[in-house]
Amino acid sequence: MLRYHELPEKSVSVTLRDEAGETFTVLAERQRRGLVKMTCECPRQSEAGWCKHCLAVFSDREIFENDDLREAFERIVGRTYLERSAYDLTAALKDFAAVYRHMKFDRPVDLDPGQL
Repeated sequence: MLRYHELPEKSVSVTLRDEAGETFTVLAERQRRGLVKMTCECPRQSEAGWCKHCLAVFSDREIFENDDLREAFERIVGRTYLERSAYDLTAALKDFAAVYRHMKFDRPVDLDPGQL
């Protein structure tokens, strides 16, 4: 992790389009003591404190306009608590999706309420 004073830029913004075609900007700002503040313009961010757009910048390299922007983002969030938390959350969501697909596939078609 680069120290605060070693960073050439303290913030990076990434604009992305979601599956509904709406455009949102995610801003990552490095703060002192290795903390990173991420914000997004979407309603979910203001309601829940996180959103899928913030996770997308960690998991989808294609979101970035160019390699310089991606590298600037990595310098800001690299090896911070936020990067580790985003990695853990993304892995948990993938695991849940896999288990859910399996459960959905194996679910009985005909349930008799009397047997429940």
